[in-house]
Amino acid sequence: MQHGLSWRVFSPIPGADGKLPLLASAEGGSAAFQLAPGDYFVNVSFGRAGATKKLNVPIVGDVEEQVMVLDAGGLTLNAISGADSHIPDKQLSFDIYSSEMREDGERGLVVADVKPNTIVRLNAGTYHVVSEYGAVNAVVRADITVEAGELTEATIQHRASQVGFKLVSEPGGEAIADTAWSVLTSGGDIVAESVSAFPVMVLSEGQYTVVARNKDKIYQKDFDVAPGSNIDVELPLNP
Repeated sequence: MQHGLSWRVFSPIPGADGKLPLLASAEGGSAAFQLAPGDYFVNVSFGRAGATKKLNVPIVGDVEEQVMVLDAGGLTLNAISGADSHIPDKQLSFDIYSSEMREDGERGLVVADVKPNTIVRLNAGTYHVVSEYGAVNAVVRADITVEAGELTEATIQHRASQVGFKLVSEPGGEAIADTAWSVLTSGGDIVAESVSAFPVMVLSEGQYTVVARNKDKIYQKDFDVAPGSNIDVELPLNP
C-alpha cells in the first residue's frame, strides 16, 4: 500500500495522563523511523482500520523490515429510488453500524453521516448500513460485507418519491401562502408537518392523507406515493 496510511510509534510506558506517549509519526505509504534501542508499539491505520504490533530495537544490529498486515477494505455507498431513478446527493446520507448487537440491544455506530460516493476505509467484515433519503420516513437498512483488499461499491434501493404540496384557487395556479400542512399515514399517524406555501418532502411508498390549514379553514386530500415517481399534490381552495 503506497497511499492513505498513518503510522504512529508509541512508548510502551504510559505517561502521567495514563496514555502511551507518541514518539514519531508519518503519513502516506511505507515509513522509516530512527529509534533508540528499546521496546515500542507501532500502529498503522487506514481510515478506521488498523493494526498494532510490539517492536524491539536491539542495542546491537539492525531491525528487519517490519511488514504490517491490514485486514481492511473500502466501501462506497449510493442509492436510487424505484427501479433506477437518480437521487440528488444532498438528499442522501448513510450511517454505518457494526453488525453485532450490544447488550443494550443497540448497534455500535462506526461512521455517521457518510455522503454518497465517499470511500470509507474499514476493517474487513459485515456492517449494518442505514440509508436516509430526505428527512421524513424514507429509510432503508442493509447488511453489507467489506472484503479485505477490495473496494466494495453498494447501491441501496429506496422505495420513495419526492412530493410537493400546493393549496390553489384554481388548477395549476400559484400556491397560497400562510398555509400549514400535515401529512398522515393511512392509519392516521402524522409523519410530517410544515408551514410553507409549497412544501416539498420525500415520502416512502404508501397511501397518505394531506391536510392543509389556511385562515381557519381545513382542506384535505388522499394521495398515493409510488417509488421513483415524483408528484405534486394540489388542493383546491374552492372544491
